[in-house]
Amino acid sequence: MAPYEGWVPAIAAAAFASGFTRGFMGFGGAMIFVPATAAILGTPVAVACIWFFDLVIQVPLLLRALRHAVWREIAALALAAMVFTPPGVAILVLAEQGALRWTICALILIVVGILATGWRPSRAPGTAGQVGIGALAGLFGGAAGIPGPPVIIFYLTGGKSAVQVRANLIVFFSTTTVVSGLSYWIAGLLTREAAVLSAILVVPFALGTWLGARAFPLAGERNYRRIGFGLIVLVALVSLPAFDRMFGR
Repeated sequence: MAPYEGWVPAIAAAAFASGFTRGFMGFGGAMIFVPATAAILGTPVAVACIWFFDLVIQVPLLLRALRHAVWREIAALALAAMVFTPPGVAILVLAEQGALRWTICALILIVVGILATGWRPSRAPGTAGQVGIGALAGLFGGAAGIPGPPVIIFYLTGGKSAVQVRANLIVFFSTTTVVSGLSYWIAGLLTREAAVLSAILVVPFALGTWLGARAFPLAGERNYRRIGFGLIVLVALVSLPAFDRMFGR
């Protein structure tokens, strides 16, 4: 019996919520699934699962996003993220898991806190700034399966429309999936266990993604951010290691 067998309904619910957020906002799937399931699956398995999910589900999202994406805003970010993903994977393999879980939850809460304040940079970052943001995204993506936070701050504080933000994020994450997958494979993280579990969980994840994509046009600019951020914060708080005993994890 798998050690997480009794937790399958909870993990499936996390996969659904993760997919809904991914389809609705264009990001945030890993920010929900990884912290919510790391205590049960272990961070390496949780990260491998979210990679499998994205590999399967992002193609239809990508095909629609290509019409709205601005490639000149994506190139430097994506290239830097690709270079710095392998060092991030090394952190994932070598870091103590409890400390890594605290770091992931804290990072997510900090990012959403910054976004919720409505902070805006005084000017858009140039190429060097974009390379730095992409490098951080690569490190976070490799270490925790969440390349989004630095890039999310870059886009959601820039005053662009929700349609363009969502499209750029989908295309960015699609371009980094190949490198992260290769790095995970070399590190031995793309195991048979993770593949089988992902094949089961991709059903609720795909359903959530479809519903999230359908809900996106109905939300409006203000609700787009409120709904997505609220769900991410809730999951990050519940996933803190401090609550493991309370939830029997």
